[in-house]
Amino acid sequence: MGRGALTTGVDGDACGATRRRRVALAWPVIVSASLLGACAGAPRIAEYREGSLAGLPAMVDGRAAFRQVFCDIHRRLADEGGTDDRCETLLWRLSDEPTTPAVAALALPASPRPLRFLLVTGAFDDCYGDEGLPFHEAALALAAAGHRLDTLRLSGRSSAEANAEALARDLGPRIDGGSERLVLIGYSKGVVDILQLLAAHPEVAGRVAAVVGVAGPVQGTPLAEAGAGLYDGLLSHALAGRCSPGDGGVIDSLVPEVRRRALAAHPLPEGVRFYSLMALPEWDVVAAGLKPSWRWLARSSRFNDGQVRVQDAVLPGATLLGFANADHWGIALRIERAMPHIAGRTLDRPYPQRALLEAILLALGGEPAP
Repeated sequence: MGRGALTTGVDGDACGATRRRRVALAWPVIVSASLLGACAGAPRIAEYREGSLAGLPAMVDGRAAFRQVFCDIHRRLADEGGTDDRCETLLWRLSDEPTTPAVAALALPASPRPLRFLLVTGAFDDCYGDEGLPFHEAALALAAAGHRLDTLRLSGRSSAEANAEALARDLGPRIDGGSERLVLIGYSKGVVDILQLLAAHPEVAGRVAAVVGVAGPVQGTPLAEAGAGLYDGLLSHALAGRCSPGDGGVIDSLVPEVRRRALAAHPLPEGVRFYSLMALPEWDVVAAGLKPSWRWLARSSRFNDGQVRVQDAVLPGATLLGFANADHWGIALRIERAMPHIAGRTLDRPYPQRALLEAILLALGGEPAP
């Protein structure tokens, strides 16, 4: 594996004040107690730019094409006064990214049936109101502009199996006699729940045109193994009253061995296109509450978003859309509004989620309803 490969491991270094800093309790920081003694140096921008896809599962490379769509939208919104124009700082251009965009290759095959995009929430998202909804403000704006876009909120503390059944029930009316093709956009654990849905309900899979994974722990996350006891003994009680406990299987569903067995037992269905979008933050955009877990994961891979390693976020055989310069929360949530101290960042520049979500819709061939 080359020096610039995205799965490069590092030796931990001492992290001084981080060892002594009290890490407040928050939903994804499930392993804070076990992380304080395992630290690694901050990520360097140069190592991201010099990185490559070496060591990752085989994917279709759609990075250059998605970059063109995203940057065009980002510049348009900048012209409208909605954001800045620093597109090159928002999606990493790794050393092996193609130079020729093939935008048409990203789109789903043409069909007389329009696409309906459905956002699927992640772990603990229902514990934090609207701030826990992925792409919430962006989704409202795009739906108001005519895009066929809805959000499906699942139980944030339930297992993939329970949430797959809930998804099947929610999608039933859309499938029975529906005229639309479904595109499921899963954020974080939402991707795992979608994969479980496809495995358990082939009748649903037959109506799904595509699945987009955004910072999804497809192969699980080592944090789940390290933090299961902490969740069962402490965090579950801290969340009492904030959200339904569900079946309590959220962490178990993210254990790497559990995910590997599930993927081996249930190959991805043919006829469904898969896309992966990953988060890969520079240090100044890592939330305070994610820095301990970033350092802990960096013992095995510096290429992580504070919750998920890049190699664990790959949907097998997917089209790779890119690596966003954002942490696990910032790519899709505005959780800093609910937890300003935990989710505060050195660089107070929210990621342009509207441009990112619109780029996903347009790249896959979605259009506003007439």
